[in-house]
Amino acid sequence: MLKMKRILPYLLFLFLLGCSKEEKSYEHWSKLASEKYKEIVALTQSVHCTEINDFETVQIGHNYLLLHPSIKGQYGKLMQEYEYLQTQAGKAAGREGILNDIFAPPNPPVRKQCQNGKPTLIFAQNLTLEEARSELSTRLAEIKAFYNDVTCTNANDWSVYGIRTGCCIEAIAIHKTIKTVEFIQKIDLYNRIMEQKMTLEKVGCAGIPPCASSIKSIQCVDGKPVIEMAKL
Repeated sequence: MLKMKRILPYLLFLFLLGCSKEEKSYEHWSKLASEKYKEIVALTQSVHCTEINDFETVQIGHNYLLLHPSIKGQYGKLMQEYEYLQTQAGKAAGREGILNDIFAPPNPPVRKQCQNGKPTLIFAQNLTLEEARSELSTRLAEIKAFYNDVTCTNANDWSVYGIRTGCCIEAIAIHKTIKTVEFIQKIDLYNRIMEQKMTLEKVGCAGIPPCASSIKSIQCVDGKPVIEMAKL
């Protein structure tokens, strides 16, 4: 009975939205989805923050929020409604020939903290130059050591991913099945921090020599994956 009471508001929500036979526009659904997302943000910000480790980072599309366990039930309900609205917006976009799947580079948070009683995520674009340099040094060491305990015996088990070294993107070996997602997340965050550092240093990339961009092969050398780049 308790479970049914929790489901009924959601079913009523769907009924009220779907009672009209008229097909709503993409603008209509996307506006409702945007309003619902604002409700979700307001909910996650409603819990006073005293211990940041009590909050977990959750991802909604390209966005990140901090969620306290005390509001998981309410959060789940709002997320159901939000996902429904997003689905309807996607269907409407298809009917209207709207392409709204715009690629945005991953922008994961660097850390989380309590700030004026609010759970707050700190992103690469929030870092000072000193903070960015410190983060890059630490994170590059972690990235280089990430696969130290994984022996390369078959080059086909490895692929490549791009890590920013300044104006260039260099190839780095990544295992296809071992901790792949975790490694990608680390590199994505490193790349965003590098971009912040370059922005603060006002680095201009115009006129630099061409960056090597063509990969010739990956080989296992002394148990390590080695990327051979094609000559320009």
